[in-house]
Amino acid sequence: MEELRAINNYDDCIELGASVTLSEMIKTLLKHSDESVTFGAVASHLKKVASVPIRNVASWAGNIAMKCQHPDFPSDVCVLLEAAKAKVKVYDVCTGRIVTQSVFGSDGATLSHFNDKVLLSVTLPKLDDIKLKFKTFKVMPRSQNSYAYVAAAFRAGLASDEDRIENCVVVFGGLGSAFARAQQTECYLKGKQTNSMETLKNALNILSDEIKNVTLEKYEYNLALGLFYKFYLSLCDPSKLGYGISSGIGSLVRPLSKGTQTYETDPEIYPISQAMSNISSDIQASGEVQYVGDETPTTDELFCTFVLSDVANAEIKNIDYSIAKDMPGFVKIITGENFPMEVKNHSHYDGLSECLAKYCIQFAGQPVAIVIAESREQSKQIAESVKVTYKNVQKPVLSVQDAIENNSFYPNNLKPFQMGNPDVAFKNAEHVVSGEVDLGSQYHFYMENQICRAECTENGGFKLNVATQAQLWIQKTISHSFGIPSNKIEITTKRLGGGFGGKLCNSTIAGMAATLAAFVTRRPVCFHADLKTCMSTFGSRMPYFMKYKIGFNANGIVNCLSCDVYGNCGSAPRAVRELAGVQRAADSAYFCPNQLYKCYACKTNIPAPTWCRAPGSLQLNALGDIMMEHVASYLGQDPIGMKFANLFKNGQITLQGNLVTHCQIRNLYQNLMESCGIRSRQETVKSFNEKNRWKKRGLSVSPSKFNVKLTWQKYAVLVSIYAFDGSVVISHGGIECGQGINTKVAQVAACKLGVPLELITVQRTSNISAANSTSTGGSTSSEMTCASLVGCCEILNSRIEPIKARMNGKEVTWKELIAKCYAEDVDLSATYTSPTLPSQSYATYGVACAEVEYDVLTGENQILRADIMFDCGISMNPSVDIGQVEGAFVMGIGFWTTEEMKYDTNTGQLVTDSTWEYKPPTTKDIPVEFNVELLKNAPNPLGVLRTKAIGEPPICTSICVAIALKRAVEETKRDRGLNEYFPLPTPATVKALHNACELDPLSDFNLS
Repeated sequence: MEELRAINNYDDCIELGASVTLSEMIKTLLKHSDESVTFGAVASHLKKVASVPIRNVASWAGNIAMKCQHPDFPSDVCVLLEAAKAKVKVYDVCTGRIVTQSVFGSDGATLSHFNDKVLLSVTLPKLDDIKLKFKTFKVMPRSQNSYAYVAAAFRAGLASDEDRIENCVVVFGGLGSAFARAQQTECYLKGKQTNSMETLKNALNILSDEIKNVTLEKYEYNLALGLFYKFYLSLCDPSKLGYGISSGIGSLVRPLSKGTQTYETDPEIYPISQAMSNISSDIQASGEVQYVGDETPTTDELFCTFVLSDVANAEIKNIDYSIAKDMPGFVKIITGENFPMEVKNHSHYDGLSECLAKYCIQFAGQPVAIVIAESREQSKQIAESVKVTYKNVQKPVLSVQDAIENNSFYPNNLKPFQMGNPDVAFKNAEHVVSGEVDLGSQYHFYMENQICRAECTENGGFKLNVATQAQLWIQKTISHSFGIPSNKIEITTKRLGGGFGGKLCNSTIAGMAATLAAFVTRRPVCFHADLKTCMSTFGSRMPYFMKYKIGFNANGIVNCLSCDVYGNCGSAPRAVRELAGVQRAADSAYFCPNQLYKCYACKTNIPAPTWCRAPGSLQLNALGDIMMEHVASYLGQDPIGMKFANLFKNGQITLQGNLVTHCQIRNLYQNLMESCGIRSRQETVKSFNEKNRWKKRGLSVSPSKFNVKLTWQKYAVLVSIYAFDGSVVISHGGIECGQGINTKVAQVAACKLGVPLELITVQRTSNISAANSTSTGGSTSSEMTCASLVGCCEILNSRIEPIKARMNGKEVTWKELIAKCYAEDVDLSATYTSPTLPSQSYATYGVACAEVEYDVLTGENQILRADIMFDCGISMNPSVDIGQVEGAFVMGIGFWTTEEMKYDTNTGQLVTDSTWEYKPPTTKDIPVEFNVELLKNAPNPLGVLRTKAIGEPPICTSICVAIALKRAVEETKRDRGLNEYFPLPTPATVKALHNACELDPLSDFNLS
């Protein structure tokens, strides 16, 4: 209706129809922002609501309607409209009357029942009194596209001399469904003086009494008082405030992002080392690129969906699908009871996990049935109708602490490992400190969810198109479960929409589901998991809990350490394999001659964790940095200098017993310190902190050492040259996950064959053309695939060169040369698999510095600057590799600051199973200034083509962000005489950081 989309600008107000979108509302208010004190602030706040695409379709009225339906919904729109003195027009269908209402209150629109009413419009008055003060706040788990922990809006009218409050409105959102206006506080403030400690303290006490019974958590309580304190400070004369107090007034303002990318290339080996974009970047950016889910279904294709358990640690009593059978589109349901007798009920070739639970439920989210239907939506609806009942339900064991308390461990085949003599070293240590580090999980958050399309073949086998990093494992799983030879299983993968390890062993779950459904129906079937299923069923990064003890001298030189490493291995013992790599991962950037590690595999009721970018290495590299920070705090020393003193040197021995050679870590550290002016920036940060009580900054430098082995990867490569035009097609065993493997393969082929890059195409990965290729992971797939590719090119060149030589030095084009080869029966196809290198290993090194700013009153923060210097040998493609550095670092920012997986302690269900609660970083969570430099003139003599692994190692440097935030918290605690060491809160969310500050609003908030 046009009337509901109307926007009317009157002399004293602006009226917006109910169908006006939030984007249109923002545009209108900004256009007229000079006509009202409130318009600009409301518009700025609305930009923090949802995202641009949502604001383009969502209306302000829809937001109010949602608040009416769901009183707990933290509506920013309602808070803003109430504070801005807006009125809503509502049409009563029964009476035909139009009623004007406020937003909140006993007769407010949010208490209306809209079954027989229609929202017509909202009117925002033009409040242009220069004595009017209006401020709004929204504090969120991350910087944008998130609900608010607490939203607030304040309006105050001041007397002509601006030292007295004539009227005041205090509105909150997020403090419970029953609370919106702090009316007692509003009444008290009328006629009270600004710049008055008595006014502030009394108002805080009254507000405290109003909200303490409606807020459930200490953080929301403190935050509400903090936001009011901010507003009250804005009413005061800044010249009368105490030193540094005025820093509490404003919120953090993010400027436009900027950054630099510094690297060098070697034109002599172009296109190797040439900086260029991913060869499929254009079609990815335009949306033309095809993923598995983009393929058009065949006319007979079916779709399947899991039925998931909603409790953990229980037994199945009954699965009732009586309603499901009668729903539209229903084809079949498979359970553990009616599972085909000729198929093994295994989701992995190791036979340790069931495809469908038959009797026992290990974790909430475990598949108990597969529903097959005519469409994907029908399969989801039918699955939701299936009712599962349980018996013998036990309290789930969810965390490492739960496992320790219940003595729940897998058989421990992981022997302690050590170097030197830690016992003697501890006896002789000058100083010893101990501590604990509790690091949670992280979801991979690939953009393409788990998906597989399977169909039966004429020879009794299967053909799969699947999003996987491990075709070989899916092939082995299907061969094992169905009892058919591997040569009857064809698997293809063009590319992944992200993997990060989440599509390694766990993609067999999707592969088995689709193949099983195709087997029982004899029709093509697509399994495409939604986000909830991926997060609840397929596992995530392994949580770690570590207890450490570290011995050192007065200069902070570490001589001994011992550490108990507990891994939360979840519901399947295969996750124990990650702990087997602790010895390699624990060898971080710091040298210690005497070390002892003990590993414990905890058996819990969560989905079996799986590999996730730098598994183990992220946590154990961080452990080294956290311990160094603890030592520096104990000694009262600068941790940045102390860290350098403990770094590895050439000639030292690693925890694995290897001699350190070609070590770049000290070189990187020194270069970063000098090029980024760390010492002068430390002084600047110190000065800032002295001048600002309610804003603090922190700066940290963190090194990393990531140990790489080229001992298990094998990738077959097939290169074919077409005789008619000389074009080249390549199929290889690596999987393009967005890491640029196809781009690097094309570059290497162009260089080794001496042909233009435009002549080369990299086709999909197939287990037929690249048989026996191992999984894509460990950051070395590009490297080892290119090693096989070089072998192919050498074979082809050896065949082509004699023909070229017989042409008597005549200059011929590549096309002519290939045509001649074909005419002389030269085989223009070659396949090669580079052998594994049993003793080949090296380390990649990196150093990162993060500088952050922190709002003490809210917990909000932003990364002002991040500088990363990374050693990747001679980069095959600096553009791709710097993208990997930046992406890994930002993924690490998520792990350390915003991403938190929480489980219901009674049912074991994952409660952060959607984007409403789970918050990976977005564009405004990245560093404001982001500088990346690849170490120059640093060829890797131990790697393929002198390069180094790049996909995972940079994430290990991201710990510097969390430590910088902790430094900022330390500064505000020091202001209040709280000098004791405290552990790093992980993840360092807005809420966790604020709680770590230990603020007492009623005593700490003042004007002097």
